[in-house]
Amino acid sequence: MVAAPDTEPVISPAAVGSRILIRRTGDGTGIYNPARRSLPMILFLLVWLAGWGAGEYFVLATIAEGAPLPVFLFLALWLVAWTVGGLTVAAGIAWQVAGSERLFLLDDGVLVAQSGIGPLQRRRLYEAARITGLRLVDRRRAGGVYGPTAGRIGFTLDGSDHTVGIGLEDREAEAVLVLLQEFVARFAAPDEPLAAGAADG
Repeated sequence: MVAAPDTEPVISPAAVGSRILIRRTGDGTGIYNPARRSLPMILFLLVWLAGWGAGEYFVLATIAEGAPLPVFLFLALWLVAWTVGGLTVAAGIAWQVAGSERLFLLDDGVLVAQSGIGPLQRRRLYEAARITGLRLVDRRRAGGVYGPTAGRIGFTLDGSDHTVGIGLEDREAEAVLVLLQEFVARFAAPDEPLAAGAADG
């Protein structure tokens, strides 16, 4: 399902003014959506993480030296919260450096959404014939900076809402939405016309 290197782009990055790549493959259409990268943000988070590491070391050293029970309990709780915060920031850095989302619009009527960091990928399958309400999601309600969260394109499947298109800019989201609408329309039942929703407010 990964685009072959000798296939021609359906929409080049320049066509939508973006970094995404849309290619026609042997079994459908592939959309490659790398994580948006911000060098100032990455540098800031790295500096923050260095300070986080120093604080973590200091607390661990204090606990190892043998603190009174009340102090130990306080530091243990603080350490848990501090560790969660540090891991969240580390995941954000990893997402910006190596994160990506891949969408595959397969000719057999299945939408494959795969996202993750490096080899750590999550894959979701959606039947095109059961997708309704394709729509743009407001950028304020979509994620993409710290990891795979909400996307810019929403739809409904069997009563549940889903999103794809993590961190897409407006022009990118509009281009991908058109492809998805055309893709879903190919497999929509004749008595159930495709319902295209308006952009979320």
